[in-house]
Amino acid sequence: MLVRMIVSGLMVLAATAAFGDNEGGQEQGRYGMSLDELRSKCAELTRNDQLKPIKATITCNQLQYEWVDANPSQATLPNTLNIGAAVHMKGFEVAHQFYPQDASPTQVACQQFKKVEKKVDNIDVEIMCGELEAIQDLATYCKPIIADRVAQDPALLVVRDTAETQSLCPSAIR
Repeated sequence: MLVRMIVSGLMVLAATAAFGDNEGGQEQGRYGMSLDELRSKCAELTRNDQLKPIKATITCNQLQYEWVDANPSQATLPNTLNIGAAVHMKGFEVAHQFYPQDASPTQVACQQFKKVEKKVDNIDVEIMCGELEAIQDLATYCKPIIADRVAQDPALLVVRDTAETQSLCPSAIR
């Protein structure tokens, strides 16, 4: 009895190795194929009348980085003040000369920008296999779907700061 069980188990393992674990000898799925390859596979599966209609799921998402206004920073611009003078007296003259004086700097606000990440996680759209033929560009297909879903539910759009900033003031005047 034990020998029969071992032999049966080995035969099942051999059959699985030889023919795979798929139903009806169908080819197993493949990851990393192109959209054109998937369209071709879809057409092949659709020609088989024994299969029920095939559906495909398109998963759309978005990752965007954008610069937005941030609180302005304060900076000072140096000012200069030179007082000039010349003296004339009966044919004598002290030539014109500038004399540097202290001058208060000008306070300015420097426009700041911060980089934010805008992310929309996976949105699944189920279509019939034949509808894949009309889709030439997945980004073009997904963009309005994402926009519509975010318009319906703004919480789908997650915005976070990246800690990256830019100032319109040169570093020398900060």
